[in-house]
This record gives sequence, structure tokens and C-alpha cells, in this order.
Amino acid sequence: MSVDRVWKGEVLAPAQVTVSSGIYPVRFQSGIDYLVYGVRVDETPRIYTDACTGTAPLDESADMLAHLDRTVPKRQPWVAVGIALLLIGGITVVIRGRPRAIRVGPPGS
Repeated sequence: MSVDRVWKGEVLAPAQVTVSSGIYPVRFQSGIDYLVYGVRVDETPRIYTDACTGTAPLDESADMLAHLDRTVPKRQPWVAVGIALLLIGGITVVIRGRPRAIRVGPPGS
């Protein structure tokens, strides 16, 4: 399955979606876009889902898409870069601002 957008977590492309074979399996159809709620176990590319998770065709998921867009924060890499630069700058100021050790004692010691 190709992935257009991820709201939470990491998804390897193309995603490998496994449907639970329980009472409410999702019946994916080729050529239809879906909003998939899933769980990834360990660090495998496989995502597990079923109809109870909310996975549904995209044309039936407009309300959920609007909810996700309102409530899930978007990733903003520039924030992490800004924080890293501030930390580096603060460490530099602390290191340069420390007084140097001055040796006191008789000459030549």
C-alpha cells in the first residue's frame, strides 16, 4: 500500500498492511483510497488493522480527516533545529564564560 500522509508514528513505504481475520476484517479494494488506523509491532514495516480501528474508505472518512488535521500536531523540523542551535549556543556561552584556572605558587613550580 502506498502512503500519502502519516499523522502519528513512522511508516515505511510501501506499507505492508495486514488485516486481522477476526469478526470485522477490512475488505480493501484496489483503486480505492483508505484512511488506515493501524498498529506497528516492533520495528517491522508491517501494520496491523481491522474494521474496529476506524479504517475505512477515504470518501467515508471526511469527519475523521478533519479531526486528525485539527488535533494531531504537524511535524515541524525547524523547531528541533532551533532548539538544537539554542542548546549549542548556551553550552558555548557557559564554556567560554567560565574563569580560567590561574596557577598560584612560586615561579617554576
